[in-house]
Amino acid sequence: RSFARMKRINRDEVPPLAQLRRPPRITLEDLQAAVGAGALVLDTRPTAAFIAGHIRGTVHLPLNRSFPTWAGWIAAPDRPIYLIADDRQADGATRDLALIALDDVRGYLPDEALERYRRAGASLSTLETMTADELAMRFGRPDGLPDRSGGEGRREMVRRREGRRGQAALSRRRPGPL
Repeated sequence: RSFARMKRINRDEVPPLAQLRRPPRITLEDLQAAVGAGALVLDTRPTAAFIAGHIRGTVHLPLNRSFPTWAGWIAAPDRPIYLIADDRQADGATRDLALIALDDVRGYLPDEALERYRRAGASLSTLETMTADELAMRFGRPDGLPDRSGGEGRREMVRRREGRRGQAALSRRRPGPL
């Protein structure tokens, strides 16, 4: 379906990038209403800023070279998109989204609005971070993952992992051209 849609868009509906405009600035209340209505809100701020405080229901997608790839993976073409970004980032994100036919960007909340919101005493959602060692200690296992598969399923998963390692070791020893 996706390829057929892209073919149609490329053939019939590609608006020139020169016509692309920055989406309108919106308020925090507008953004919260959009989240409540099921819109996709992409928070393009750096990871540390997102971890320190974000609006529940938003998706962290930093504006970097991978932005269009991940946006194309998670965004539905018929779902409105909102951004949390500064003015320059809103322009870049809107352009990147338009390049992959996600051009229903309805607005953006300037990232400094979240900081003003927090300073006014409102709370934002935060994420707990930990090192790999802290994660392992939390679950009492060297790989840090809880055992949800039961005994035999866990042993089979370990056998498969060991088998892959063994194959990789054998392939490195094989002489001759690849």
